[in-house]
Amino acid sequence: MQLFVRAQELHTLEVTGQETVAQIKAHVSSLEGIAPEDQVVLLAGSPLEDEATLGQCGVEALTTLEVAGRMLGGKVHGSLARDRDGFRDGHLFRRQFDTMSL
Repeated sequence: MQLFVRAQELHTLEVTGQETVAQIKAHVSSLEGIAPEDQVVLLAGSPLEDEATLGQCGVEALTTLEVAGRMLGGKVHGSLARDRDGFRDGHLFRRQFDTMSL
């Protein structure tokens, strides 16, 4: 069956459905030079697991898979996380504001 893979370019692949997502990443790596560990393969916006086969993921003929780059980050500095949205140590606190009379 034919499968479309949209990375930096759009590629058409001939697959059986037994290929793993990791194999698709390796193929994209050979075509575009993007390391497999830097790729996220998406089907309808949901990321696919490397060990899963295309058939297990529900990929059918003429499906388009999106390949996106991994985002850096993911960790927030501790003091910012504790102060987020007015919560500190799991408890809501009120911020004190200076008021000015005109």
